[in-house]
Amino acid sequence: MNNAQEPFVMVPAWLLDVRLSASAIGVYCAMRSYLNRESGLCNPSLTTIAVKAGMSHDSVQRYIESLEKVRALRIVHVSGRHNRYEFPEADTTHKDACGEGNNSAKVSAPTY
Repeated sequence: MNNAQEPFVMVPAWLLDVRLSASAIGVYCAMRSYLNRESGLCNPSLTTIAVKAGMSHDSVQRYIESLEKVRALRIVHVSGRHNRYEFPEADTTHKDACGEGNNSAKVSAPTY
């Protein structure tokens, strides 16, 4: 596959304005790579995400929690199965969930 045909993920601009580590954003990208754009389903296992992101299972779990805290994703717990992850719309803007807004632009929190 040449570069023009390779799948890619987009990172919402607001996600770069909140206090997240580069590793957390890497986990976000790894997770988004498993999003089925037609069905909206995203349910990779933590192990699958860890392999894709190149980090430990525990680190991935910690970064997913930080992504949920800033509302970059929502975890839907499914009994007996892998969690399902939902993402706000790509064009949604965001206010820092820790209460420290970005002075450079007005933003609002994503809604689910």
